Amino acid sequence: RFRAAREKFNLFLEHNRLQYNDIDLVVVEDSLSQSEIDNYTFLPEEIKKVEFKKICGEYITSSSYGLYLAAAILKYSKIPSHIFEMNIDITPQKVLYITAKNSFNFTFILLERCLD
Repeated sequence: RFRAAREKFNLFLEHNRLQYNDIDLVVVEDSLSQSEIDNYTFLPEEIKKVEFKKICGEYITSSSYGLYLAAAILKYSKIPSHIFEMNIDITPQKVLYITAKNSFNFTFILLERCLD
């Protein structure tokens, strides 16, 4: 499982001509089973992660909220400190949104700040 997830992630990066350190932030779910959480270990530790279901909870369209949050972080160039307790001092240019349907099925969506 871990190897398949890492291979998918690496193919995604390759297809988008990116290195993992080009990604400033990853927005992920947090209310996953332990096996699904373990699968996020394919992400390098250096990449900062924000978990969105702590804010919105679990419901059928919660993944839409996660995508909205990723876009809002890019738009406003910051991570809302009143929402996330972690201190992440970055102005993100590239945000990767990942949602997991199960332990094997990940969806990657890359959001990138447009130049003004």
